[in-house]
Amino acid sequence: MVPENWLWIHIALLVTGLMCLLMAVVSALMYLLQSAQIKSKHLGNVFLKLPALDVLDRLHFYYLSAGVIIFTLGLVSGMFWARDLKRFDQIFKDPLAVLSFITCFQIQNLEQKPYKNLL
Repeated sequence: MVPENWLWIHIALLVTGLMCLLMAVVSALMYLLQSAQIKSKHLGNVFLKLPALDVLDRLHFYYLSAGVIIFTLGLVSGMFWARDLKRFDQIFKDPLAVLSFITCFQIQNLEQKPYKNLL
């Protein structure tokens, strides 16, 4: 494959993965807001506009799962792009690439722990 193609695949997957992770954060914040209103027994206008807690929980799980998978695929496509450019040996010298790998693996580990008992 042409190196430029790997670059565009890499960029598209990373941006899509980050957007999914951003949506996971938004759904988590909506969950916290909805939960706080229910616990305080003061149901305002926001309560009527937000989805139910189980819907928000499912959305959060799906966005987080999709974001981690797509982000990982983006990292892998970046490795293929570096291989085609003959710079594969320099990947682990770049602090941004190393931190991306560490972050990706940490998110995968954290994502599996709460749902381990459900499987």
